[in-house]
Amino acid sequence: MLQKLETKQFQDLGAKAQIAREQAEKRFDQEMSALIRSYDTDLEVLGRQQKQQLERAEQQQDLDLKIASKKVRAEQ
Repeated sequence: MLQKLETKQFQDLGAKAQIAREQAEKRFDQEMSALIRSYDTDLEVLGRQQKQQLERAEQQQDLDLKIASKKVRAEQ
């Protein structure tokens, strides 16, 4: 009788451990998905910011070139 009880308790413990493992795995998967989404969003934002900075730098370079060109023509 005692052995049956021990076997039952062991099986119950194994089942609880399996459930806990599955829940932990599910939480891990959810956290991983959230992190990946966050990473993708951050990467997209950084890409847009870099593109805007590049466009501003190109505009500034064009403006500087026009100003330098006007100065050269004025000095001639």
